[in-house]
Amino acid sequence: MAVRYRRVEFANVEAIKQYTMAGLGVTLLPKMAVAEELRNQSLVSVRWVGPEFPVVTQLCWHKEKWMSSALQAFITVVTEILG
Repeated sequence: MAVRYRRVEFANVEAIKQYTMAGLGVTLLPKMAVAEELRNQSLVSVRWVGPEFPVVTQLCWHKEKWMSSALQAFITVVTEILG
């Protein structure tokens, strides 16, 4: 019997966690995003033994909107660290 996989995409981390906690799939999330669920054991961590894969991070902002100095500093730090 062939195993069929379905890919589901969410734009909300909480929705991803709820979907996974309902037993509908597995997910890859940052540990900090699931720290509480790991503590209360509503989710479990599984060691990944497959090949490495890239993680894409995007930072977007409106070039014509006002930005606080704190936000400007954040953008500077992020772009320096992540390129």
